[in-house]
Amino acid sequence: MACKNILHTKKDVMNEVCSFLLRKGDFRREDEASLSSFLKSVNPQRIETAHDSDGWHVLVFYEDMRHKEESAQIEMAIGAALDVWRVRRAEACGKDKLEILPDSLLSDIVHYAPTTGVELPVVAANSNCEPVGDEDGEDIVRVVRQTLEAMPQD
Repeated sequence: MACKNILHTKKDVMNEVCSFLLRKGDFRREDEASLSSFLKSVNPQRIETAHDSDGWHVLVFYEDMRHKEESAQIEMAIGAALDVWRVRRAEACGKDKLEILPDSLLSDIVHYAPTTGVELPVVAANSNCEPVGDEDGEDIVRVVRQTLEAMPQD
């Protein structure tokens, strides 16, 4: 049985592919048990099969649960840091925090984690929100970058 990481995405969802061969004959049950054990340890996104003279070939496209947990931790850290920033910014400006950074935009920033002034307007446009001002935009990407840099590395 071979498991190969073939596909990777930029950030939060690590999509991977693992291939299995369910051989004919004496090894069939062992191969099925290995596949079953693997499927219990990941979040399968799609499964494709093909049959030939060697047996069944199974491709499992999956999300590694460890990466999903890491992504959730990163998103929580970015969200907390940005919420602290927007509360402080709102107090300094005499505005409500939602006027500084609406929850819908905060949610998208947390998810996509823009780290440049070029990425942030794209996220805002996709959120159907007003563009973030230059000064606030610089602060937001700085907070995101600092939060990502502060995260423990494996």
